[in-house]
Amino acid sequence: MGILTAGGYAAFIAATNRRPSEIGQAPFGREAAWVEHASRTEPLMHEFVVRNRLTRPVSIRRIATSCKCTTAVPANREIGPGDQTRIAVTIRSFSPNNDGFNERVVVTTDAGDLILTLSGILPPISRLRAQPSLLTIARGYEADVHELRLDIMAPKNYGVKLVTSDLDLIGCRGCRSSMISDTTTSARYDVYHVQIEGVTSGSLAPDGGILRIRSPHETMAVPIIATGGRSGPKLGESR
Repeated sequence: MGILTAGGYAAFIAATNRRPSEIGQAPFGREAAWVEHASRTEPLMHEFVVRNRLTRPVSIRRIATSCKCTTAVPANREIGPGDQTRIAVTIRSFSPNNDGFNERVVVTTDAGDLILTLSGILPPISRLRAQPSLLTIARGYEADVHELRLDIMAPKNYGVKLVTSDLDLIGCRGCRSSMISDTTTSARYDVYHVQIEGVTSGSLAPDGGILRIRSPHETMAVPIIATGGRSGPKLGESR
């Protein structure tokens, strides 16, 4: 049996158009599943359970998918009369521009075709942007208290006006976050200036802190990282 994930669209069309060889008593039909996937970057795997409705065994000959990002693997190549098998369909990647997916799998057997459809939605595309927030603390100043400033950019047509209550600082003991009032604008973005006070090398969690920004449309997590032990001037001083 060949698993055709990149064998060409023509082969997929040919498989899709093939009529069942046993009309009226086809062992399979069409199976569909709808999934709400929680990640845009992690693969999605779904198992279809199919049953052979014939009184004779059915052999799987090949599998074709509508996208090379999708694979389908059956648990058994031979399905006995009245028996069932599982077909694991995995979508390894998703379009960065779509909020959903719709993939088809054609399972060709010696008794006809089985059409599997796996569709669903993905988390919304993030429209908020943030500059990196890395604070370098010079050697000898690890215990000093520092301030960190970062910018959050939101599209002008996004319908968001961020305020300090939208900020949630996690993993930074004794730190405080606030929205600075001097918000700037450009032709495409509103830029919100966020200030984080009370940062020391010992106040952050081992993996750093997180500034979580909530808006009516999405929640964004910005890492807060401080590195220490480097030789150099104190923050704000020149070399």
